[in-house]
Amino acid sequence: MLAHGLKSTFAEKGLDYPFVHVRPLLSKADVVFGNLENPISTRAVARYPGKEYHFLMDPPHTAALKRAGFRVMSLANNHILDFGTEALMDTIGHLEKEGIVPCGAGGTLAEARRPAVVAIKGRTIAFLAYARTFPLSFSATPETPGTAFADEAFIIEDVARAKREHTWVIVSFHWGEEYHRSPSPAHRRLARAAVDAGA
Repeated sequence: MLAHGLKSTFAEKGLDYPFVHVRPLLSKADVVFGNLENPISTRAVARYPGKEYHFLMDPPHTAALKRAGFRVMSLANNHILDFGTEALMDTIGHLEKEGIVPCGAGGTLAEARRPAVVAIKGRTIAFLAYARTFPLSFSATPETPGTAFADEAFIIEDVARAKREHTWVIVSFHWGEEYHRSPSPAHRRLARAAVDAGA
């Protein structure tokens, strides 16, 4: 989340400031995965109605994510469509331009469910990402852009397919009630389904 009251900080300290103290740790990893909780776009016209908070990141921040070491980024969350599908598609383009592979959202449901694949030391890791948060209208359909909804059947099918094709499968979920410390039984069930399918 690089779009919530930080503009003055970035103006003073630069776009790399959030990663100064963690970059040495991130640089030791074979792969760095994150959740990008805001779109990257210059098109801030279609603000999603009825939400209290809307977040948007300027495109130059994408290079800062790359310099911090991120190689894979989940877009499956409750803010990635704060400024509509055009901003979502801009986000995917900006990430791909920097060599960061997105997952968990796309131009169609099939694209949103497609894993991000990274090759490391002769092996491959498939990253899948799902959202189970409001607004539910952020979810992709077979014809419209959006996020991959954490549907149990989708998860089992996607994980099993990825497991057949790749060495490891890592699944990210964006879910839960805000300010609650424990997962719900439904979330535990979905997590177990992912594990049983091969994650």
